Amino acid sequence: MAKKFMLFWILALAGCGSLTITKPKTFDQQYAYALTANAALREAATTALVSDIISVDDAKYVLATTDQIRTLLKDARLLSKITGSLGEGKLAQALDLIDKLKVMLQKQGVTIQ
Repeated sequence: MAKKFMLFWILALAGCGSLTITKPKTFDQQYAYALTANAALREAATTALVSDIISVDDAKYVLATTDQIRTLLKDARLLSKITGSLGEGKLAQALDLIDKLKVMLQKQGVTIQ
């Protein structure tokens, strides 16, 4: 029974790899993606620090940068209600920082979910 269960999950995960994940397009979709990615970066950095994959300084950098991303996202949400273009600009800054952190962590061997 356990072997069948494991085989099911292996096949299911393999199938997920073949799914096409589209890039979020609307402000709300990008905002939700950014919130999720930011949380995943913090979690990955914490795990990497505990596992001695990254240094304390690197972990502090990730923490400070993800705090900055949170602020940008908060500002983006507020500004999007006032003027869409300013909100989109802040969101773009947050997404850019997320991409840079992902690259930095992946270069050090950190897996990001």
